Amino acid sequence: MESISSVIGIPITDDLGKYLGVPTLSRRVNKATFQYVIDRWINALRDGERSVSLLGRVTLIKSTLTTIPAHTIQTCRLPRTVCGGLDRKVRRFLWAGSNAEWKPHLVAWATVTNPLTHGGLGLRPIRDLNSASTAKVGWRMLRDSEVIWARVLTLET
Repeated sequence: MESISSVIGIPITDDLGKYLGVPTLSRRVNKATFQYVIDRWINALRDGERSVSLLGRVTLIKSTLTTIPAHTIQTCRLPRTVCGGLDRKVRRFLWAGSNAEWKPHLVAWATVTNPLTHGGLGLRPIRDLNSASTAKVGWRMLRDSEVIWARVLTLET
């Protein structure tokens, strides 16, 4: 392997980097693999660190949760620790705002994640969002099996 590497002038690496913002996985998936999702989301919330009302924080959470990790959530099954970590950050930001201090949560998380029509705030747990998104991709792959991306993914080696 090293002789081939020296002949073609390309170094050997274990890290294959990212493609379209998603890590190219060559090893076991763990929390560190997707730490960049949590970091980007936290940075987006810090950018909105003004004194914002509860409704403003809900809107900020919904807008950042649907845009920042969208591609990663649709293409990879996130570890439970990553989903739980993002949900914890959402809960803390929802009730305490940008303050680092902890504040009591006024309503149970199960109630907050209910749809608006059922008395909730319409926030969705990351795990549910991840499951729904990956299931949708799987459904499209089964339904439109002749599409080129579905054929590439189902190729047998």
